[in-house]
Amino acid sequence: MILAVALLSAATARVEGIVLTAVGSSPALRVSVSGRPGTVALRREREATRIVIAEAELGWRFGGTHRVSWASGERSLPPWLSGARAGGPRRIDVGEGSGLVYIVVRSAHPASAELRRDAQGLLVVLGRSATGDGKRAAADGERPAETASPPPVARADAQPDAGEGPAPDSGSLAELYARLFPPATTPDAPPATAPVDVSVHGEGATLGPFRLRGGVEARYVDADTYLQSAQHPVHDRYAELNPRAGFTVPIGVGQLAADYGPVLRALASYDQINSSSHHVLAELALPVSERLQLRAGGRFVAGTLDTRIVDPGGEYFFGLGRFRRSDADLALSVVVGPRTSLELGAAAGSVHFLEQSSFFDYSARHGSLGVGFEITPNLKAIASYAYDSVPRPSERPEAESRAQSANLSLSGELLPLVNGELGFGYRSQRNPNAGAGGRAYSGLTFSGTLTRQLTPESTLSLYLTRALPVSAYRENGFYVWTTVQAAMQLPLPLAFQLRFGLGQQWNDYPSADAGGLARQDRIFSWYATLRRALRGKLSLGASYRSETRSSNVATFATDSSGFLLQLEWLALGGPAR
Repeated sequence: MILAVALLSAATARVEGIVLTAVGSSPALRVSVSGRPGTVALRREREATRIVIAEAELGWRFGGTHRVSWASGERSLPPWLSGARAGGPRRIDVGEGSGLVYIVVRSAHPASAELRRDAQGLLVVLGRSATGDGKRAAADGERPAETASPPPVARADAQPDAGEGPAPDSGSLAELYARLFPPATTPDAPPATAPVDVSVHGEGATLGPFRLRGGVEARYVDADTYLQSAQHPVHDRYAELNPRAGFTVPIGVGQLAADYGPVLRALASYDQINSSSHHVLAELALPVSERLQLRAGGRFVAGTLDTRIVDPGGEYFFGLGRFRRSDADLALSVVVGPRTSLELGAAAGSVHFLEQSSFFDYSARHGSLGVGFEITPNLKAIASYAYDSVPRPSERPEAESRAQSANLSLSGELLPLVNGELGFGYRSQRNPNAGAGGRAYSGLTFSGTLTRQLTPESTLSLYLTRALPVSAYRENGFYVWTTVQAAMQLPLPLAFQLRFGLGQQWNDYPSADAGGLARQDRIFSWYATLRRALRGKLSLGASYRSETRSSNVATFATDSSGFLLQLEWLALGGPAR
């Protein structure tokens, strides 16, 4: 664990966000950069100021896209932009490509823009003249604008003030500009016109206001499955076809995204394995006003083999039956003060079996109320109270529960260059119909997803969970599910890519059986995937997975594995991030 956190904290360059600010009476931009970028350059143009950062990429606040923009007439600021916009620029365009990040700023006086570096990152001062504001800048503790004809150039190993140090020779400068300012790839370059209404881009195709995504996977699977008894696995070979389609469309200043992906199976020896699965996802993000943001989401899954959709902790892995699961959630964020917000959330979900299985139908409700605080532009904390309930299932009264919890969560840049979410809570739960020892729980819960981009093509991720899923085992209404997982993606020679991961899971049951034995399961799993792009958007991959479950109840001690061969074609880009 210590080694993993150390790797997560290693340095790389990301543009994490932009803050609208001021230096004296001049508007300015604070560009937050994590890690050590390469060359940083500024060029003054007739109508815009262009900043280019080499050996860098856009951070998570930019939503996984390669190009974003903002205009002063928009009612609210996007996630990557913050600060006071009064007197600021008219428009900001941000893009990335070929290891470079471009920022194009349109302001009143682009010819007098100035670039500086300090301990907080990059500072771009807009609208300053070389005479009128020089003394005022000195009084503010800033250097006056320099009037040298070449635009300022800063390197990653320069001192905090970019104005110091020798200038590069003319040949290096010309070579630098030819690389940093290619005329055909800048973010504000006008799009090429086309005689048709559909144009294909790197992340999909556009059709009017819609951005379309689509792809297909063909898989050969050789794996163990527990269709009936936990003591008798079924080994089978079959084929899967997984076409996917989705779209995003702007709704006002917000966005609606939806994806659908069926999994069609054939050639298996058992009808249950040949059954299909269907996954539908939808999410709406809508800034209602400058102070109010709304997010709503929904999910529907139908299938037989997707057991972790029914029970995320993995108690349900045998005695399979076809099911349907639907979930909906709603979140509101209301700005109530500087860097402070009111956070409200609600969610509901249900599982219904269409065939007999070893699990049961149930539904769940959730509500939360909290206060959020922006610790930094890249880190937000939320302290909240949550109420959860499972209404009494007719076939499983032990699962009925009521729970209250106090939670603290952090999201954003949790450590230098480590992004993700981390939450802790103290939960008090009551299951009035469960067996002795399992009618109450008071203790710690947590969840976390931490991701570190080691290089542009390699990542390290950690996943942590401690939760209380519903239980179908004897007189237990719930079990305590704790898991720690790590996953890494690495590039290999000859354009291969390796993905591997491992995890350890603990499932503990509070209610003992008639002999006084409280069930305890321990699950260790690992997987490895070797992948290579063949041509264009076509790739081939092979995966192996192994899972060993040990238990003090001999019935549930299992050992299973599976092999998968996959051919993938991302015709219109991958699924929504």
